[in-house]
Amino acid sequence: MIRHILVPSNGLEANLLEDAFKLASPFSAHVDVLHVGWEATREMHFYDNRLSPEMLDTIISQAQREADKISIAARNTFDQATTAASIPVTTKPMGSDRVTAEWRKITGPVARLIGEEARTADLTLLSRPTDKFADLEILEIALFESGRPVLLRAGGMSEINSSVVIGWDGSLAAARAVASAQDFITRAGMVTIVIVEGDREDTSLAAFSGRPHPRSEHLARHLAWHGVKASVLTVKQDGRSVGEALATTATEMKAGLLVMGGYGRSRLREIILGGATRYMLNHPINCPVLLAH
Repeated sequence: MIRHILVPSNGLEANLLEDAFKLASPFSAHVDVLHVGWEATREMHFYDNRLSPEMLDTIISQAQREADKISIAARNTFDQATTAASIPVTTKPMGSDRVTAEWRKITGPVARLIGEEARTADLTLLSRPTDKFADLEILEIALFESGRPVLLRAGGMSEINSSVVIGWDGSLAAARAVASAQDFITRAGMVTIVIVEGDREDTSLAAFSGRPHPRSEHLARHLAWHGVKASVLTVKQDGRSVGEALATTATEMKAGLLVMGGYGRSRLREIILGGATRYMLNHPINCPVLLAH
């Protein structure tokens, strides 16, 4: 069960915390807000040695003041949000059936530390990344280096258990995403397994076995053992990317949550995102997306 939700924060938004509390509510989960502070000794290595010590000190001091402002503002947002929602702030389990929260601040390289912290959380909640490189780097590290699922927030977080759409292609990433989403799937009013016709896994196996989409049948059978009656929907790709086909289907079905594998590979320390994952990042949809790799 989901009991520990990590919420990384560089600059904390009030609505991000509100969404975290909504997400935690059905599970009486703990919302662990992690603020990674700026560390001058690690961030200043790119400055030219030709800068005078005085000029470098000025730059460092100015950057530190800005970082401190962000940290103070984020902490104020946390305090206001927990007070407004009557959320107890604690660093230890209280043994009660209610949402709790805590604020932690650590210092160091942001992406690496968030990746490490995410490994010991049930789920990491992130806003959809902006065009900033740092935002995308945090998502990539949390998804590909933690071994834990990432939930990209969107509107309608309170409807997350109303209906779940599973983007299924029979891959390891999709299987891990389904396993990671079990708490949502078993609570959903409706669960739909969506197959995008023409993707490599289903067409190849269907041709080999002579049966249509056996992997979706296997998944539906597996979910039935968890008390979930899932329907299977096949949609045509029609020249679209798999990501676009899944996003369109989830929107048309008014899904409360889209579950899918997060695809990508590392090349020379650079994350190369798969097409469906990249589409979801670049084209926001109206429901949260749970990704696992």
